Amino acid sequence: MTKHEFRAALDDAHVGYSIEELYLIDHQSVIRVAGTAVTAMFSRFDEKDLGVRPGDYLLSVSKNFEIP
Repeated sequence: MTKHEFRAALDDAHVGYSIEELYLIDHQSVIRVAGTAVTAMFSRFDEKDLGVRPGDYLLSVSKNFEIP
């Protein structure tokens, strides 16, 4: 799932969120779901990494995950 698809699903469900573009390790970014302790982590991949179109792909969804 791409970050765009994840955001679209949250928007369709009228769920608030914030985005943190970290891009420190492996070009990672995070979406934090408002009012919950849920965090979705994404990483940027290009065509040579996955053999698919380049973009930010979902790595994990966690509860109570904190990024320093």
